[in-house]
Amino acid sequence: MDEKQKRLSSMREGSRLNIAVIGGGLQGTEITCLAREAGFKTVLFDRRKRPPARGLCHDFHQLEINRQNLDVFFDLLPEVEAVLPALEDYKVLKLLDRGCRRENLPFIFDLQAFEITSCKETSRRFFRRHNLPHARQPPAADFPLILKPARGSGSSGVIKVEDQAELEYQRDQLSDDDDVLVEEYLEGPAFSLEVLGLNGSFYPLMPTRLEFDESFDCCRVLAGKVITDRRQNELYELARRIARALNLEGIMDIEIILTDSGCKIMEIDARFPSQTPLAVYQASGLNMVSLLLSGAKNKKNKDLNLPELSFEQGAAVLEQMLIKKSEGETKIYAPVGEHVLTEGGELNIQRNFYGADLALTDLPRAHIATGENILSTESEAKAEQSWRAALVYTGEDLKEAREKSRRSRNRLKNGLVFERGGPSDDQA
Repeated sequence: MDEKQKRLSSMREGSRLNIAVIGGGLQGTEITCLAREAGFKTVLFDRRKRPPARGLCHDFHQLEINRQNLDVFFDLLPEVEAVLPALEDYKVLKLLDRGCRRENLPFIFDLQAFEITSCKETSRRFFRRHNLPHARQPPAADFPLILKPARGSGSSGVIKVEDQAELEYQRDQLSDDDDVLVEEYLEGPAFSLEVLGLNGSFYPLMPTRLEFDESFDCCRVLAGKVITDRRQNELYELARRIARALNLEGIMDIEIILTDSGCKIMEIDARFPSQTPLAVYQASGLNMVSLLLSGAKNKKNKDLNLPELSFEQGAAVLEQMLIKKSEGETKIYAPVGEHVLTEGGELNIQRNFYGADLALTDLPRAHIATGENILSTESEAKAEQSWRAALVYTGEDLKEAREKSRRSRNRLKNGLVFERGGPSDDQA
């Protein structure tokens, strides 16, 4: 048996299901983490040598997937039962979709729904066509306004402008190739909801509350009793309308703002999200990777319908932090936006991490294993100049989870300069 066969044999041994994950960024981190929690083993493909999710997978290949090396990808691919992409490059997704069809391999991705939701202008036409509540655009909307890239998900490139002069200035900073959308700035709390589509049935999952930093990057997720029953039912009905109109097969997430006049859609994305699935799992035990794989495994059974999903109603708070050493001083920034996780090294899972029930961190395991003060000058001198973590705190309700978060950060900041990176605890 050659080395490759030994590695693949070891990977399959004792595994409930093997998954190929394409992309090791934020979405790939979410998938590989939840796969581990479910007892699945993953093989990860990424064009980078050390993406964040590499520390969470069981096997890794550095490979840029394109038309020229698609056959190389399938040659390297072990006998997985499904391919779950964690990227948003439409050309690559289309190649993978065709290749998986050729190989008779489940590809857990709704390419048709993604084509609509990945372009914000196309999404807005979809909203208007189906009479869905969403942010207005000028001239119907007045200042303040939001500028956002016309393609892609997430907060990158989102800017708030207060008047016409600022709008014109920001537009002047754009190149001719930059395509942006301008719409009203919505006031009110933000919520996210994942929806699973399977064989024509649509299942809203657990709503989460979102909080953002000044650059509109999500810095904290609250899972639990975050919305009234009446508003939750409205959100569920809205989610089903969207999923039904898209004829969704797979997963999507919906972000809404709860305004004085009701729910308004901020964004929809037909791809596996980041942050919220892990918070939902820690609060309820609902594992979205498991749900997707169960659906893919039984997709040929047209009579299959999941029962109405029920789950435990616990609570979880997820937030990111950054520990940074600069000019002889160590600072902790918390909470900070999720993109901080992409700026460091490979992530690993830690339990009971300074009061957090679970942490995804690029702090090397060796420094954690010693039991020394991981924030001390001596320890940090041996580690990187900075490290980061996503921390999850759980409780029977949000009050308990928030309190654990406060105690943990008090413990972490002892001897440090503390810099708040996002909303205060009073806003949580």
